[in-house]
Amino acid sequence: MPWADLCARGGLTTGTEVQLAQLCGPTPDPALITRAGLPAATTLAKFVDKAQGLKLDDTYSGIAFHIVIGSMNRSDVTTTRLFKGVENTRKSAAVCFEDAVFFSRAAGSHPAGTHILVHQSLAPCERCRGGYKVWAQNNLGTIVLSADKAYDGSSGNPIFIFSPSGTVYYIK
Repeated sequence: MPWADLCARGGLTTGTEVQLAQLCGPTPDPALITRAGLPAATTLAKFVDKAQGLKLDDTYSGIAFHIVIGSMNRSDVTTTRLFKGVENTRKSAAVCFEDAVFFSRAAGSHPAGTHILVHQSLAPCERCRGGYKVWAQNNLGTIVLSADKAYDGSSGNPIFIFSPSGTVYYIK
C-alpha cells in the first residue's frame, strides 16, 4: 500500500501527549501501556533510547532517516537496518519526504509483528503521523520515532509512539 494511502487512512494525527515516565519511567501507567498494546515498560524504554541514538547522515536539504527493526536479545536491543540515508527529492510540495522513503525502501521488508525504530532529522507532519499510525496497525507492532527538530505542532525533540492498536502517544 502506498504511503499516501496509509496517510489518508490514518487522517491528520497529533497524538495524545504523555510524559515519558508514564510509559517507561520508574512507575509507568500500566493502563496506558496495556490499552495500546505496547511492549513492557522496560522494553519500551530501551526502544526509545535506541531510536534516539540511531546515527543520522548529515543533511543540508531534505530529511535524514535511520530506520531499523528493533528486537530484544536478553537485556539488549538488537537492530536490523531497513534504511539509512537522506531523502531530498519530492514529486511536489504537497508530497512529503516520507513518501519516497517508506514504500520504496523500508516498508514490506520485515515480518509482521516486528517493532520499528525510527530516527529522523525533522518530526513528521500530522499527515505522515497518520501514515505511521496505520503502518503500526498493519504491521501489528510498535513504531518508536525520535526526531531532532519539531514540526507541525510538535515541540523540542519529539518522540512519537505508534501502537498496534492505533493509539499514538506524543512526548515532548
